[in-house]
Amino acid sequence: MSTSSVTVTTNPKGNKSRRRNLPQRAAKVRVVANTNTQRSIRRRRRATRSSNLTLNPSSTVEDKWLKCLNDPFENGPVKLGIGTLVPTFTATAYSRVTVNANADGSFALFCYPAVGTTNRSIWYNNSGFASTTWTGAAFINEATIAASFHEARIIGYGIRALPLVAATAVPGLCYSGAYPTAYVAGLTGGNIGAAQSPTCMSMSLATNGAVATGRPQDPNSFIFYGPNITGPTSSTNSDWSVPSIIFTGLPASTPIICEIIMHLECMAGTTESLVNMAQDLRTGESSVPSRFQTVESMFNYIRPRLLPESVANFALENLRNLGSNLARGAFNLSAQYLTNSLNQRARRRNRQVDNGYLMIEEVD
Repeated sequence: MSTSSVTVTTNPKGNKSRRRNLPQRAAKVRVVANTNTQRSIRRRRRATRSSNLTLNPSSTVEDKWLKCLNDPFENGPVKLGIGTLVPTFTATAYSRVTVNANADGSFALFCYPAVGTTNRSIWYNNSGFASTTWTGAAFINEATIAASFHEARIIGYGIRALPLVAATAVPGLCYSGAYPTAYVAGLTGGNIGAAQSPTCMSMSLATNGAVATGRPQDPNSFIFYGPNITGPTSSTNSDWSVPSIIFTGLPASTPIICEIIMHLECMAGTTESLVNMAQDLRTGESSVPSRFQTVESMFNYIRPRLLPESVANFALENLRNLGSNLARGAFNLSAQYLTNSLNQRARRRNRQVDNGYLMIEEVD
């Protein structure tokens, strides 16, 4: 195939040869012979271009995991499939409870990263701002999870709380965030004032409540571990950040709806986990080979797109919509640009010559 400036002579009906110069716009042409090979190439090019415009930017395992970390209440668990030689399963521990704030308008809630079938991981304090009396709570399906699985790793988890404050009442304040690492005895040994003081806790009005989510903090966050199901000892430091939500200044005895959710990737029976970080041994949901050799590398890839660990409910909804709209708009613009570029760079028309075709392709 060659490209040059030529004068094309055609004589389709046996008339006398006649010469005519192509217009200046088409002075540079690419003459493509009429062969099955060239037609096949053109078909493949069209198929490739069509497939490029139908990309699904949210179909990969890492994107599903990102959604689960950002908002575990709206996105289910995903099997990462790296770091084990045996098939894995997903499970979700869940709890919902309504607790009244103290008469002084205070309330605190946190969740340690474990289901806590033996040792409690959900704790709340409604005994007063200066009280160190904390109450443990259970996931409603923890017995089923404990009976079905032996080891697990956490995929994503979070807590959210909504005080039922009248629109005409003073709403009070909400402190929400995630402690980078913590242990149960350290938190339950202090009062609500101590729990709200760390700089990781952000402040907002309590009107719309808040959502707080955990984040991996250590390579041990990604291993399969029995205590992720049975629960921590009182002095075990967490490998994930510990989300917490605190209210102060609420109307006396305000009802607060609390929800806790924890997504797990689990192994059944009593098979011990076999960790192999040197190989890509996937049992996850992706149907194509993974580009990530370890869970750590996958997490480092999605880390820049993580939302803040804690925001008010209204802010979370706006952030989620903003992110979706930006991603959708950017993808649509890219697809439109690609389409326009293809149309501008290649214009074809067929000209019948005898029993075949001579395709002239204009080159910009």
